[in-house]
Amino acid sequence: MKEKCFLTGIVGTGRIGFSLGFDKKREQPASHTMALFNNKNIRLIAAADSNEENLAAWKKYARKNAGKKKSMALTFSSSSELYENVTCLDIIVVAVNEESHLEECLKAIEYKPRLVILEKPVALNSAEAALILDAAKKAEVPVMVNHERRFALDYRMAKELLSQIGEIQYVDARLNSGLRVWAEEFEKDGTYSLLHDGTHLVDIVRFLFDVELKDPLVTGIYRDEKNIVRNFTAVYHTDRISQILISMSGRSKFFEFS
Repeated sequence: MKEKCFLTGIVGTGRIGFSLGFDKKREQPASHTMALFNNKNIRLIAAADSNEENLAAWKKYARKNAGKKKSMALTFSSSSELYENVTCLDIIVVAVNEESHLEECLKAIEYKPRLVILEKPVALNSAEAALILDAAKKAEVPVMVNHERRFALDYRMAKELLSQIGEIQYVDARLNSGLRVWAEEFEKDGTYSLLHDGTHLVDIVRFLFDVELKDPLVTGIYRDEKNIVRNFTAVYHTDRISQILISMSGRSKFFEFS
């Protein structure tokens, strides 16, 4: 029986969409383009990006490296142009900057593919995320959020070892950096750590320990002179784990993700 080949288009050919696939310090594939080309059941045929340089580089690579699947390497300057001209997509990948997630994900959902793959974070804030969720439910289009660390070999190995060492009683997860943790004024462009590495930290705790994190007690909140949150700790508990601490700081000279 011949395996199904899913026709796919990508919106956004920047770092996570394309160029991180050339980063030798990262576990590969580290970009959506490389992951799609590595999947035998996917045929990546089109891309859209307003950045002409990124789009040209993507097209050159796609034509050269598509292998037996022979990517058509169709390129467009906007997702609207892509959807008007390519009407056969099974999968759409949204890999744009987070300030464009809401607009581009809603457009992708409206196209009604079999699947939308959305780069994390979902949106700039929970209100925008709720709009995406509502649109996906109404259109009956599944939206998968790309938290790629769930698929990294080191985290998968850690999860396997955790299942062997005994009952987990306590979790202490930390993110320390020099970037502000949160302030409402930065929700317009997403330049705060809670949205970026912070969502990675929360998701990897959920993945490693098979827990859903609800109803936290938030403590240790520190705001600077501009009322920007620089520290906080969220305390959770579940039926299996009595205490889960997730702490984030934006007052560190060094980066820590642990």
